[in-house]
Amino acid sequence: MVRFAVRLLDIPPYVRVIGMSGETSKEVWIERRLPVWVALSELFIDTELQPAAYDAIARTIRQAGIGRAEALTILKEEVAPVFYSNTLSIAGNWTGWPEAEVRGSIMEHLSRGPVRRQVAVVAAKIWRSYAERWEEVARRLTD
Repeated sequence: MVRFAVRLLDIPPYVRVIGMSGETSKEVWIERRLPVWVALSELFIDTELQPAAYDAIARTIRQAGIGRAEALTILKEEVAPVFYSNTLSIAGNWTGWPEAEVRGSIMEHLSRGPVRRQVAVVAAKIWRSYAERWEEVARRLTD
């Protein structure tokens, strides 16, 4: 018989939050991430971002107490799967998304359960569409 040891940190955050028993814990987790989700969604708008926009995204990530590695995970696993299609559209969103729409869309995505492998495949395929923009943000973050 093979035994598997799973540490809480090995479980993707969206699996942990969906399974949380207390609504308070889930809401705290969401409220901490929400400004980061909104900021990172800006990487997918269909306009050229200016340096001030990258500065604002990095500032939002820092204010949330999230480091570069965690921000990249949030981008690839939570934000990109929801908003990447905007970069493929001829008439994509040019102005960004309201906070409520970002929250609702990402929570719907996360509620689908542990789709880590599928997300990784999608993220790898679309990485080129937002990698340069992420690098602009990452340069502004210090861990």
